[in-house]
Amino acid sequence: MKKIILLITAILLGFAAFAQAGLDGTWYCEQKENEKADSEEATGDISMALSVTYMFSGSSFSMDMQGRIDMDLNGKDKNGKDMNAVFLIQIDGSNSGTMARIGDTITLTPASGQKPKVNVTTDVKGVPGGGLLKTMMVGPLKKEITSSLKETESYKIISLTEKELVLEDILTQKEINKGEKVERVTFTRR
Repeated sequence: MKKIILLITAILLGFAAFAQAGLDGTWYCEQKENEKADSEEATGDISMALSVTYMFSGSSFSMDMQGRIDMDLNGKDKNGKDMNAVFLIQIDGSNSGTMARIGDTITLTPASGQKPKVNVTTDVKGVPGGGLLKTMMVGPLKKEITSSLKETESYKIISLTEKELVLEDILTQKEINKGEKVERVTFTRR
């Protein structure tokens, strides 16, 4: 009887290890959005793109993200003269740490003492004082992204197949109090 119980336990542990291994690998997500600016001050196009790649291996993870915002705006200055302003913001970031999976919940904890890598570049054309505007944007944006990448994140696995992973945010009480909404993101295996 003991042998049967040990055999069943070993099989169940093997299935649990196999189920967890299904998450191992490289997962990629890209989101794009295009908007039209249409106000009294300006009209034009705004495009945003964000890509995120997670690499899961056992109890560790690494993450790379790239974001890009392009704004091409037309309007008139205070003297009524036509203006064209072009803004470009490029964000690159990465971090790594440990991953814990309990059932359908994964928790990603950035490595302590390791600062996330964040690079923010901007280009501003057609705006008087554009150089000052660039300086004013880069520092706060870099600080915000770095702070965000230092936070522990928890996700619920909605579905996991060989080719697709759907994660849903598990919000903290602080995030709920701020009015943040739960989001679902679909990743594909690379």
